[in-house]
Amino acid sequence: MDDLYRDIFILESSIKDRFIIYSPLNGMSFFANTKAVGIINNYLNGQGISSEYSKLCGNIQKISMMRKTIPEKRDFKNKNLYPVFLLSQKCNLACSYCYAQNARSQDILSKDKIKKIVEYFLVNFRNNVKKFSFIGGGEPTLTWDLFKWSVNYIQGAIQKQKLNIVLTTNATLLNEERVLWLKQNDIYVFVSFDILPEIQNKQRSFVDKNKYSFDVVDKNIKLLINNGFIPQIRSTITGANVFLQQKMVQFVIDNYPQIKAMNFEPVMDIQHNTAEFYESYLESFFEAERIGKLNGVTVYNPIIKRLDNTRTSYCPGEFCVTPTGKITACHRVSSDLDRGFDEFCYGEVNDIVQINEKRAENIFNAHNIDGSVCSTCFAKWNCAGICTQKRSLLSDKQLLIECNFIKKLLTKKIENILLGI
Repeated sequence: MDDLYRDIFILESSIKDRFIIYSPLNGMSFFANTKAVGIINNYLNGQGISSEYSKLCGNIQKISMMRKTIPEKRDFKNKNLYPVFLLSQKCNLACSYCYAQNARSQDILSKDKIKKIVEYFLVNFRNNVKKFSFIGGGEPTLTWDLFKWSVNYIQGAIQKQKLNIVLTTNATLLNEERVLWLKQNDIYVFVSFDILPEIQNKQRSFVDKNKYSFDVVDKNIKLLINNGFIPQIRSTITGANVFLQQKMVQFVIDNYPQIKAMNFEPVMDIQHNTAEFYESYLESFFEAERIGKLNGVTVYNPIIKRLDNTRTSYCPGEFCVTPTGKITACHRVSSDLDRGFDEFCYGEVNDIVQINEKRAENIFNAHNIDGSVCSTCFAKWNCAGICTQKRSLLSDKQLLIECNFIKKLLTKKIENILLGI
């Protein structure tokens, strides 16, 4: 069998005398006992499988015959990129885990630069759906008039194609007028919210530490819902709420029953990069996911979603436009005060949009799975090498902890799918 297409991995299950046989390129998995695993190992070493093991033989043949195409590396302009706008780095919250808290500036992205970015995308990228995202690193609604202007300009520039505009907000500055405008303009809203009052107030306080944010966000989420606008919630999981994930899901079910999707993402920092934290996350996350499923709510994280597709590098990279007009591959690296900014920055917009395409290719293909320890890992087509920005922060020992966490998370999810959980 050609090593390039060797796509059968044997994973340990939590169930006694059961293993998981996983074919990532084919998106196929099944349980096997110890005897079957021995037969499969012999098969991988060049031996045939006796027809007396008809079910096992059928599964292996199915994998062998499907031969899904290995994901291709795509050059910069063939990537499904879209502009991610950081209108400013100003924020009215002082989140305890904020990646941008040490890189704040007073700069605001100019209308002229926004125009040039939109025009550049219309000419240079042929995506079927035109997508534009307005995200944190600051709070986009602090520059509400500029946000509205940007949306109106984009809508005017794109007349005959499908358009998708996304706003990620802390929801503290919404009101009825703004919510109605968002609805009228078909803006998809993600709310960054840690759900439980005691956690939201602790982790996502206002800059004025004496003012709590939960009541404001709770009121505005209900305002969105009451106007027929169902947001999706993104929560950051830290040591403070790692064992409260089940309670968080139940709180949403009880208080915002219209919301049907929640993203529970482990915090990205060195402090939480420990085996103990990740074990706690795994234990609580899957119970939270189970509770959600019983109530028609999807609880997920970005790593689990990777089981639905294959890739050659962890992140396709971003076209993130900073308030000063610099273009970076990651919104978490958006200021020259951020570690690694020079490595992630590959362009800027002034009179024209200037892109260093060679540098962009190097950034987007960094740490791909070819020739690395990832090449023999079952998660290689789903995880594909860990976040490049995270790699720039973590030591080799910490990267190993991260890697083990991802493998355990994916294995448990595959097992639960097979069990119908």
